[in-house]
Amino acid sequence: MWRDAFKPTQILDSLCKKNSLPAAEYRQEEVKMDNKIFKVPPEAFPEEASVRNKGRVADENWSVDDEHKALYVLQHWEEMPGYGYKLVPEHVEIRSLYNPENPGLVQVR
Repeated sequence: MWRDAFKPTQILDSLCKKNSLPAAEYRQEEVKMDNKIFKVPPEAFPEEASVRNKGRVADENWSVDDEHKALYVLQHWEEMPGYGYKLVPEHVEIRSLYNPENPGLVQVR
């Protein structure tokens, strides 16, 4: 589950449009962006995705895999010739939040 307002594929599509690039081509183990091919390593996918997809015949789960592929490309966007730059990963809040009406009880983590 993605917690950002936009999925990685949507963010990547937006970057493509902003830079007048053709849409990303999602292939089995790579993503083609203009003239650059990003080889996506197996460790870019969560373990449960690789277990779930072992032995799959149909392409029905590729959309889930595409999100992980797009995330990998976004994490390596600076490698994009002529267009790339380092993207700032989102800040993740990890501190516990407390409600003054219930002291000592963690509300959100």
